[in-house]
Amino acid sequence: MYIYLLKMYHFVSRQKPNPLIGMYNSNMKRSHVPCIYPDDSVPEPWLILRSQAKKERILVIQLLRKGFDAWLPEVKHWRFRVGKRENITKVLIPGYVFARTKEAISVDKFNLPGSKGLLIQDGKPALLSHDDAMNLNRLCSLDLAPEITTNLSCGQQITIDSGPLKGISGKVVRTEGKQYLIIESGIKGILLKVNLEQNAVIGGKTPLKNFVN
Repeated sequence: MYIYLLKMYHFVSRQKPNPLIGMYNSNMKRSHVPCIYPDDSVPEPWLILRSQAKKERILVIQLLRKGFDAWLPEVKHWRFRVGKRENITKVLIPGYVFARTKEAISVDKFNLPGSKGLLIQDGKPALLSHDDAMNLNRLCSLDLAPEITTNLSCGQQITIDSGPLKGISGKVVRTEGKQYLIIESGIKGILLKVNLEQNAVIGGKTPLKNFVN
């Protein structure tokens, strides 16, 4: 028995520490991750990083440890599990993480666990504007999370002038009797579809024109 315990001690002592231990609050669901959120006090654009599948949160932690501002937009989803309704957190745009730095941009700095590198467009790092970042952050607080779409259907271009989406522009489309606002995410080729009625942007009997300009 003594020999067995001694072997176990040596085995455990040789294990490498887990870099993620301590990064999560014990009262926090593991789906949450610490972030630096967009704020008007720092109106700077964000670098766009591509992450490996389901490695977005690991990449955010690595970026924070390297001294970057890192942000992962997350939204609430409801699901039923064992007959109970529970709230979970999902990534708004899977496969993408955003970062800021005051230092010179070097591609090598972003070769981190979970990373597939910077998103490059026209030979240079793609940027998410401050305004687009603020809009994405507001979308994360909606009652019904936006859905990703790549289909920019024909519709009326509007700007919402009241309610939770005040100031956000997009195209209104109708699908299966429901009205959606199609919004550009700030990442080329990725659009977000917002259910206007279920997010209380418009009421069931309230004309849409009362909410737009």
